[in-house]
Amino acid sequence: MDVDYLAHYPAALHGGPTPTGEWWRWGPHDLRLHRLPAPEAPVVAVVLHGAGGHGAMLLPYGRLAEGRAEVIAPDLPGYGDTRVGGPVTWSDWIACVADLVRAQDRPVVLLGASLGGMLAYEVAATVGASGDHRVRHVVATCLADPSDRRVRRAAARWPLLGEHGPALLGATRVADPLRVPVRWLTRMTAMSADPALTDLVCRDPRGGGGRVSLRFLRTWMTSRPTVAPEDFTVCPVTLTHPAADTWTPPALSIRFLERIAAPTELVMLENAGHLPVEQPGLDQLRAALHRGWDGLS
Repeated sequence: MDVDYLAHYPAALHGGPTPTGEWWRWGPHDLRLHRLPAPEAPVVAVVLHGAGGHGAMLLPYGRLAEGRAEVIAPDLPGYGDTRVGGPVTWSDWIACVADLVRAQDRPVVLLGASLGGMLAYEVAATVGASGDHRVRHVVATCLADPSDRRVRRAAARWPLLGEHGPALLGATRVADPLRVPVRWLTRMTAMSADPALTDLVCRDPRGGGGRVSLRFLRTWMTSRPTVAPEDFTVCPVTLTHPAADTWTPPALSIRFLERIAAPTELVMLENAGHLPVEQPGLDQLRAALHRGWDGLS
């Protein structure tokens, strides 16, 4: 873990078991998996980053598990230290994490941050569609459905990109292989209420300071939920939305949450920005996570 991130994280995200790392082959890609081992824990928590993060950046949030779950935070293709062996699409992210979930020998709780929240929902829907009940709970800080133009407008650096991006990128697929800075496309400056932490994210070549292919952006922008929320019954879903988030308006995620057929819970993280590091929001996130896996076996 980059010590610069830890320097900006509160004490609640420090300490605990010594992190380990390993490589996991998926298709043409070698994924880096960051882990907080807890071999006796009854649950595995898979932590999913979004467009400005990576596994090592979010692994400290796994310390909120306090040993109740083993934590795995992958560097998804295109981010972190993962070695990419071919083109990457939004569907690849879903399929990759779904296979990672299927490889676990314990019940799984998915924790998705930012774009990772919708990824967690999609993975749960994909795994559950085959009758596999391994995913027992989804906890997301955001549920950004890209089929909603209001979500695309909020996520994009320029609202017009969010509004017309699907049509524009669909008409220029020849540009798919181009990799452009993440910060050109998204409002990375709204990552945190802490300017120093935001600056660090924007400079990190493994995350917010890296590049993303137009193919990945196009396939995300033109996607629709694998399972409509009205038909989603795989597991409970908890939305833990930062209340002081200036990037993704809570109302958009709440609108999606209210359509989900499975049991849902809304927890607003008081005083917390998009990347929640503030109190009391962090304690509220910890409590929601513990409710998400307590009693699972």
